[in-house]
Amino acid sequence: MKRQSDTSGTPKQGDSLLGAVLAEAREQGGVDVPAGMSIRQLARRAGVSAAQISRIEAGEVRKPSREILVALGKALNRNPLPLLVLAGHLTRGDAQTALRPFFREGAELPEEWGDWARWPLDVVRNRLQHPEATDDEICQIAADVFRVQETDETLWDDSYALALARGSDAGELRELMAIWRYIGERRAQLLEYGRSLRRLADLEYLADTESIRLSAEIDKRKEQKR
Repeated sequence: MKRQSDTSGTPKQGDSLLGAVLAEAREQGGVDVPAGMSIRQLARRAGVSAAQISRIEAGEVRKPSREILVALGKALNRNPLPLLVLAGHLTRGDAQTALRPFFREGAELPEEWGDWARWPLDVVRNRLQHPEATDDEICQIAADVFRVQETDETLWDDSYALALARGSDAGELRELMAIWRYIGERRAQLLEYGRSLRRLADLEYLADTESIRLSAEIDKRKEQKR
């Protein structure tokens, strides 16, 4: 397993952590990702314009769309969730909730955490629980998470497309995203359960539609008898 071994060049507050970690990941490569990729090569892999990536890395674009960030995460074979945190797509509380599973007992990522990170594990876990943690602290944690290349939590998985979710259910969808790979053989059962619920909803809709139709027909006949 590999991770960033030197973060001495990490930007300070006011610079773009998002741009820095993307540039680092592009240059370092990873699992099935060649090291030393040019911006144009990454652009082709991600389906994102080279000009856009260049502007993100330079800090000129601080909040790229979710779609662009997920595409870049997939192209770099890494979990895109830390990128969404760095770009400000999640509130501080949502970001803490989303990052905590990376540091749970039994996860692989804590085994790769070391002196290269800004803070030791106990401090990170504390800040992810603390309501007064600052945005800068959460972003630094997210940046260090993205720097870890080859753990179960940080490698790309197709379920991470759920990171595109918006709205009131987005948090639950991100939680599903985080646990989907661990459901394993239960997926088929859960999917069939979901399909059953969908069929039930369809039947309820048809029943309501028929009820409305019959009610309208009865009213029409009453009118005709008058």
